Amino acid sequence: MASQQQQQPRIVVLGGSIAGVLVIKALERALGRTAAITMVEPRDHFFVPFGGLRALVDPDFAPRVWVPYSRLFANLPNARIIRARAVRVDPRAVALDNGTTVEFDYCIVATGAAAGGIGKQREDSRDAGLAAAARISAAIRAAGSVAIVGGGTVGIELAAEVAEAVPGVKEIHLIHSGPALLSSEPLALEKTRNAVVASMNSRFGSRFKVHLGRPVVAHSSTDSAAARVDGPVPDPASGLSLTPLLLHLGGDGAAPPPIRADVTILCIGASRPNSAAVAAGLGAEALTPSGRVHVLPSGSLPAHPTRIFALGDVADLDPLTIAQVLTSQSAVVAANLVAVVKAEQNGANPHADPAKWKHSRTYTPATAVAIALPLGKSGGVTQLPFGGFVVGDFMTRMIKAKDLFVPTWWSNLNQTFKP
Repeated sequence: MASQQQQQPRIVVLGGSIAGVLVIKALERALGRTAAITMVEPRDHFFVPFGGLRALVDPDFAPRVWVPYSRLFANLPNARIIRARAVRVDPRAVALDNGTTVEFDYCIVATGAAAGGIGKQREDSRDAGLAAAARISAAIRAAGSVAIVGGGTVGIELAAEVAEAVPGVKEIHLIHSGPALLSSEPLALEKTRNAVVASMNSRFGSRFKVHLGRPVVAHSSTDSAAARVDGPVPDPASGLSLTPLLLHLGGDGAAPPPIRADVTILCIGASRPNSAAVAAGLGAEALTPSGRVHVLPSGSLPAHPTRIFALGDVADLDPLTIAQVLTSQSAVVAANLVAVVKAEQNGANPHADPAKWKHSRTYTPATAVAIALPLGKSGGVTQLPFGGFVVGDFMTRMIKAKDLFVPTWWSNLNQTFKP
């Protein structure tokens, strides 16, 4: 007869953002009530990242992007949520920043990455997140000019949200060090870039000002050269400045006149994987040189192939760190973990010689993905993942721009969305 431990495998999922919730849902479908799942997550609510930019300009929309976790485990009586951060992942236990330790039979690391600029939520509580969004929204609504540094998808989407929601902002400067908007997006087609520029110009006219090939090399509060400080804002870690600045641009040729901005928002910066807890317990050799957790195509760690898995931005399953790949990754990781659980429940011992265990599912990095770029609520530009097709407002509105997947994520957490 299987032991109680085998009947109720202890699965710890580190991280309750998109990757963590998706893998939990996959485990729930496969194992039902036969597993004891613990989710370790520092936030008190799920934050819907797709709606985060609109939340900065629309105070009525902002509360919708925070979804309670209270019903995530409504159908899993053996599951629980611990509000904490992992500080050390050992082969069979996780140490948390609240001083406790959680033992596990299986662990899934889905701690994501901390991004530079404004692209990711920094606050751990809904109240603090809403307060921060309200401060930014108030500053934007009082501004005559807004500068957005970074011409990737985040910068472009935010520029459009500001232009649409706050007509009082007369100048929206989109400053990009690259030769073209979306130049940092490796899968973006030239026709997609052209369609974005054409759509922005059509929608927002002369309010929309693009500066290409011009990095922000310094900022100041006056025209005096002696007052210049390197970098685009006084506090790069915050990703923004809510006080007026002069932005001094570099690039080839003569420097243009500085840009005067009442609000400056950074939408640049390399992601930093949240992998310190793995390195603390399993050693630096568990990470790649870029700091991501190294995993096999199965999603499992090479040194712990039957016990510990990782996915999402923290892992090196895919060079792309976008939400679209997480559905496939979570399916692979969940299927492989479930196979180990069921083998153990049937009397096998996959852990006796884990190097010989063969996972049945492998993940293949994405080679084509959709790029859905909302330019406000009414539409935008979408590059489809096949045939090189680029579509406009109607499809983009239906795919993403209308509600930014917010109702979907309320449903994923077993909550009722009320617009």
